[in-house]
Order: sequence, then structure tokens, then C-alpha cells
Amino acid sequence: MAKTKELSKDTRNKIVDLHQAGKTESAIGKQLGMKKSTVGAIIRKWKTYKTTDNLPRSGAPCTSSPRGVKMITRTVSKNPRTTRGDLVNDLQRAGTKITKATISNTLRRQGLKSCSARRVPLLKPVHVRARLKFAKEHLDDPEEDWENVIWSDETKIELFGKNSTCRVWRRKNAELHPKNTIPTVKHGGGNIMLWGCFSAKGPGRLIRVKERMNGAMYREILSKNLLPSARALKMKRGWVFQHDNDPKHTARAKKEWLHKKHFKVLEWPSQSPDLNPIENLRRELKIRVAQRQPQNITALEEICMGQWAKLPATVVVTGLELVVFCIQDVEFDPQHCDGSQQENTQQQHHTHCSHCVTPAACSVSSYRQWWDHGKVLIQQLCRKYTVNITRDITKSLEDLEIGIVELQALAESTGDRRHVEDLKVKKALMADLLGTKAQGALIQSRFKGANEMDAPSKYFFGLEKKNGQSRLIHTLHTGNGQYTTHTNEIRWYAMYFYKDLYRSEHRDSKELLDTFDQGLPKVSSEDNAALEGPLVLQELQAAVNTMSGGKAPGIDGLPVEFYKFFWEELGEDLLEVLEESCRERCLPLRSRRAVITLLPKKEDLQDMRNWHPVSLL
Repeated sequence: MAKTKELSKDTRNKIVDLHQAGKTESAIGKQLGMKKSTVGAIIRKWKTYKTTDNLPRSGAPCTSSPRGVKMITRTVSKNPRTTRGDLVNDLQRAGTKITKATISNTLRRQGLKSCSARRVPLLKPVHVRARLKFAKEHLDDPEEDWENVIWSDETKIELFGKNSTCRVWRRKNAELHPKNTIPTVKHGGGNIMLWGCFSAKGPGRLIRVKERMNGAMYREILSKNLLPSARALKMKRGWVFQHDNDPKHTARAKKEWLHKKHFKVLEWPSQSPDLNPIENLRRELKIRVAQRQPQNITALEEICMGQWAKLPATVVVTGLELVVFCIQDVEFDPQHCDGSQQENTQQQHHTHCSHCVTPAACSVSSYRQWWDHGKVLIQQLCRKYTVNITRDITKSLEDLEIGIVELQALAESTGDRRHVEDLKVKKALMADLLGTKAQGALIQSRFKGANEMDAPSKYFFGLEKKNGQSRLIHTLHTGNGQYTTHTNEIRWYAMYFYKDLYRSEHRDSKELLDTFDQGLPKVSSEDNAALEGPLVLQELQAAVNTMSGGKAPGIDGLPVEFYKFFWEELGEDLLEVLEESCRERCLPLRSRRAVITLLPKKEDLQDMRNWHPVSLL
């Protein structure tokens, strides 16, 4: 049936006003010249929903049949490069008329979206075999081995290059306004070549390579910077050095020099930048540099050096954690297998990769590793979501402010009750959004995306910064009348100070343990039997539900509210993780770490003894 002409909002509001004044539906219909049934429908809708606005409609029925949906999904699964135009033509030949927009909506409902194809190194058979060999040799390496590696690489950063791209909010036909453009020059306006290194303990040295890199220059860079970086990072005895297979790295003279200096070198497969965790730091550095918009090469170099030293420990830890999962992906990737392994590994690869969606149904090497990897991805996604939602709130606040000003003028000039009610609703919504934004600003100020928020939130960032300054150690007395202001040295001195302070020299005494065992209260036999039994899902859910909310999250950044909200999706997986931890007697990596905050006392803050450590698990 065709849609009839819609009554205006003013007419519908007038019907409600007359009804509230005591008039009958017939009287209202005669006064306004419309049917009694129409008046009754408007009044019933107002009584039910307390509004006269149009309710959300279901929309037109889907033009693609279930068979068509399967055909579209199957086609793009076989060939991800299929265009929407190709799909439209295929369906039209099959007798189905469909548009490109419908194709996009159908694929989006199936969990597919259009993305730019990632550029990856071309792998020849020799590269595949080398990567597989490397993955098999290091798949079971403990975490301590990776923490004892110094990773290195070179990178080029352009003054006005791709690292300067950004998105802007603009109006139609304003694309060429200076605020909405990025100036470009030929060849990126110049660039600098950097060499840097890092380990699990933080960034090492970063230097600028001012001339064309060759074997002799690379040897000079290592001789002047590698050992000082190892000393500054407090590397353990027997640390390992990593660099890629660039010809200037693998020349015979270079290998002999490294051997002469007794440096252990990690054997590295060619064409494997995805396995190097320094890629994570390099990407973060380029983002930070682009945000500060250097205008010349000198400023570019200064910003690079400053931001490299400020890279947070979370970026370093994330890079090292992801390298383990990249090695696992190589081990389970079918393209890294020969014919004898292909069939079995394809099934392993299917289960391994699908754990991102349904890990409980997969056969993965370690649920604890999957759990840690998943938390890293969730944390990154939440940070991006926080930035995006804050931008949306800012835009909503601007629209509300304009609407409130207009409604206030109408209410004062006309005295219409409807304008007054709408004004109250908009002011209440404004208050809610301001409260949400204030809380979000305080949270976001602790993350790297804080500077992407707008000016009104700078008050909250300034407040956080002011509060944090009193908890920073700027200078520390290290003994023998010496002081240090270097961040890494302060961090490591503090770590070893408290490590020595809390280390116990006493060994376990059987007599002492027996004394404690006799004096401590005992659980009942029923409780003891329950504790000895396997952990069940209901017991785990009850424990999560009894945890109080509103607390600061742990090192993974996920509060208890997250687990409660997503319990249906995560409950069984969390149970698997804990069961595996009980069997292996080892918790996941992120559950064994803590964020240690040093709280100042009232004495001399240059003395490490006047800082009180508090650990947040």
C-alpha cells in the first residue's frame, strides 16, 4: 500500500494539546478537519511512546535472496579482489537486479569490509624454507631469551612524506582551505636516515646516518653505539645482537669483526621484516613525529631523538609479544610447508587462525599465549575507539550548543511550552555528554592519543599533568656522592633497589612450615574436596560477578566491567586459560606482571628509600 501524506509535527502536537485540554477525538477531528481514526492513532501513539515523532521503520525488504547472499560471499572469499561492479554484473546475468550499495551492505552484514591490501615482502621458496626453519628453532624459546636480545634496524623518515598524512573534518567544497591541506614537495622535502636499537628493557641509542651507508660506516656505527646501548640497558651476560640480512650487514669483513668482538648474532631469515619487533617502535616513532609537524631537517632530527627516548614501555613490550605470535603464524602458515606437510598443516592453520573468533573450538599451541595476544589487540582497539567516540561527542556538543541557543531564543520570544520542554531535554543531554567527555578526557590523558582531542579538554590534561609532576623522579642519588637524571638509569636503579630490599636470604624450613601448618586454621573436608576438584564455569562466573567495579584496570587495561559485559563471549575461553595455567603451573605473561607506582614520602625525594612502591596487578 502506498504511503499516505504525513501530518506535520506541529499538527500532531496540536492534537495532543487538545486531547490534554479535555476534548474528545470527534471534536478534535472536526476542529482540525481530519478523520477521527487519524486523531485516535496519534493520541494512542503519544500515550504509548510519550512522543509524536516518527518511530524507526524497518525499511524496504532486502533485494538479495539468501542464495544471492551466499553467492556474493563465496565469490569474494575465493577472490578478495572482486569489485562491486563485477558482482553486480554477475547477479544481473543470473536475473537479480542489485546495486553496489546493497552489495556493500550485504558484505558488511557478513563481517566483510573493503580494506587496502597490505604490502608484504615477496617470498621465494628459499625465503619460505628459511622462515620455517627459523620458526621451528625458536618456537619454544622462553621469554627470557627474547628479553636478552638487542634488536636493530635502519629507517628513513621524510620531512613531508607519507608519515604526515592525516584526516580532517571539513565542510563541502572546503578541501583546498589551508587548514584542510598538507603541503607537499618533491621527494618528501628531504629525509634523514636513522639507525636505532632496543631491547625488552627500553630503547637504546638512536643516531642519524648523515652519509651513504656502507660496510665501513656500519661497522663504525656499531663500534660507537652498540656496547654503550647494551650497558645503558643493563643487558645480561651473553646478550644477543639482531640485524637483518642487508649486504652491508652480512659482508665477510663485518662477520669477522663481530666474531672478533665476541658478539653473538641472531641468525635471521631474509625477507622477514614482519618478524622484527623494532617495526612496532618505528611505526610509533613516525606517528609521533608526524603529529609534531617539523618544518625543517634540523627540527625533524631533534623531534626524532626526543620522541625515541620517550617511547613508553608498553610499545616495547607489545613489539616483543607480537614477535612470538608472528613466529607461530609462520609455523602454522600453509605457504611455509612443502608437499609432505601441506595437508596436515592446512587443518592446523585453519584452527590456529580461527582462534581470533572462537578460540574455545580451536587447537592452538597455548591458550595463555592466545590470551595475552588477544588482550594486546583489544587494548589497541579500545584506544582507537576512545579517540573516535570523543570526536563524535565533540561534534554532538557543537550541534547541541547551536540547538540550545536557537530553542532558547524561540522559547523567550514565543513562550511555547513545547520549546521549553525541548530545551530541557537538550540541556539534560548536554550535561550527560559533558560528564562523559570529562571522564573520557581523564582516561584518555593516560594514553598516547590524548593530544588528538580538542581544546576544551586541555584543562583535564593539564590537571593530570600537574598531579603527575609531583610523582616523577627527576634526579636520584645513586651512592658515592653521584646523581643521575637519565630516565633509564633511574628506572633500573629503582628496580634493583627494591629487588634487593625484598629478597629473602632465608631458605624454606620444614620445621617452620610444620609449625605454621599446625597453628593455622584448616578448611573443612567438603571445602577441601571442592578445591581439589576441577574449576567449573559457574564457579568462575560467580567469582567474576562478586568482584567490585569502578577499580583501576591492571597492566592489560581491561577492568572487571569488561569481563562482566563480554562474559558470554569470553567465559569459556577464560576457563580454558585458567585450566591450562593450573596444569602448567604458570599464569599468562600479563597476569604475572604488575604496574609498580612509587609514591613519594615527605623526606628527600632524591633518595630511593623515600619512595614507597605500590603494585597494581
